[in-house]
Amino acid sequence: RRGRRYFICLLYSKDVGNFILDYRTLRCVPLEILDAQSDKIKIMFIRGFVDSEGSVGRYVIKVSNKNTRLLGEVKGMLISLGFDNNGLRIRKCTKYDVYQLDISRKDNRRLFRENIGFSIQKKQEKI
Repeated sequence: RRGRRYFICLLYSKDVGNFILDYRTLRCVPLEILDAQSDKIKIMFIRGFVDSEGSVGRYVIKVSNKNTRLLGEVKGMLISLGFDNNGLRIRKCTKYDVYQLDISRKDNRRLFRENIGFSIQKKQEKI
């Protein structure tokens, strides 16, 4: 598609298919992740979510999604990881009901860069 390489994963297991479908229809962070005792699990979830839904501005890291509950749960996980609540804001950013979690303030951006980061090198360099 459009000259880019992409990968396909074929699964021939009904159990794995049902497992994935259960998580696809879930409209919130799974309880296993939300209530995890290990910060590493929360960090891995946030990194994957922000890799796909996030962008880096000059003074803010933006995470966009239509699901405000999901953004609120991610915000709660960030607070549990030591982020300052005053530098985290959810706001409506377009007329198409897309909301955005803004991670601002110097300390929050530094914490994000050092503890969570991006898997995508270009985004990581921009922070």
